[in-house]
Amino acid sequence: MEKTYYEVLGVSEKATIDEIKRAYRELAMKYHPDKNPEDKTANERFREIKQAYDVLSNPSRRQKYDNYLRMKREGRLPNQQTYQSVASATNGGQGTGGVYPRGYTPKRGKDVDYELTISFRESYFGTEKTIKVSIPGPCRVCNGTGFDLSSYVLCPTCYGAGYVIQTVQTANGPVSKSITCPTCKGVGGNYLRKCSRCKGTGSDMYLEKIKVKIPAGVENGAIIKITSKGGYGFFGGPRGDLNLKMKVEKDENFWRVRNNLHTKIVISFVKAILGGRAKVNTLKGEEIIPIPEASTLGTELIVEGEGFPDPITGERGDLIVEVEIDVPEDLTEEEIEIIRKFAEISGIDPMDPEAP
Repeated sequence: MEKTYYEVLGVSEKATIDEIKRAYRELAMKYHPDKNPEDKTANERFREIKQAYDVLSNPSRRQKYDNYLRMKREGRLPNQQTYQSVASATNGGQGTGGVYPRGYTPKRGKDVDYELTISFRESYFGTEKTIKVSIPGPCRVCNGTGFDLSSYVLCPTCYGAGYVIQTVQTANGPVSKSITCPTCKGVGGNYLRKCSRCKGTGSDMYLEKIKVKIPAGVENGAIIKITSKGGYGFFGGPRGDLNLKMKVEKDENFWRVRNNLHTKIVISFVKAILGGRAKVNTLKGEEIIPIPEASTLGTELIVEGEGFPDPITGERGDLIVEVEIDVPEDLTEEEIEIIRKFAEISGIDPMDPEAP
């Protein structure tokens, strides 16, 4: 006959938790495999002792085990049914932080929205950030049930199994079959009090650090979905997603139009007329670009492939440099005379309101 866990530890079924702990310590020291290297049965014996202690030292698991023994002695279990199968029947499944009574099905966690601010430069090159996010999930006390788990009362008819064994007479003799418990309708029991932490909502918040990778080229207002980093699932359900809403800061020297990077350059009116070369600051550093002859205010100079990468295709836009012309304020008499001669040769009368 199979030994009960009480018999394995050598204690009575009325034993206190201290008596159970004391018996376990004595047996564990006696049968530990390290102390019995030549005894081939010591490992199995130690495993049996540990299994018995794990059940009897846990009030909830001990209650289920006692119910199992009672049902077995009353002949309310099929002969082949073990404690593990009964314990499984009284739980709806595994979830974050524990097991749950019947009737609780897995539920996916909520999606979480988070606004992440990055610099203009970070949006150009891409970056990695570690963010702190408040993540919703099951209450850490009641595991999402919303109830005080210690107030759970087993059904007096099925002892939490949710079913009973019914024996019916047939032409071939008595046949046993399991049916839904008529008292609890298969639930297995009920709670008497709400959870003191979540006040019955079943929900809680968890502060979590999450490392996120921001791809180069992300735009202001873009949404980046990070799968399985949102709210924790209930009763063994999967996590939701984390939705990052990107906020890109403005830059005083650069701006973005679609995938093109824009900036300005100030050149002298001499270089605007004659053309030449000029240094321009880009996000990658200084570059020298050609200035065409007769450049005017607002002329756009294009440096191909120096813009933002498209987040989907990876194809880069261009760097567009807008020309501004510097008009000198402190000219010498000689410089002013040269300009007057240029105006005379060109037929331009500065006093004529119709003249260009």
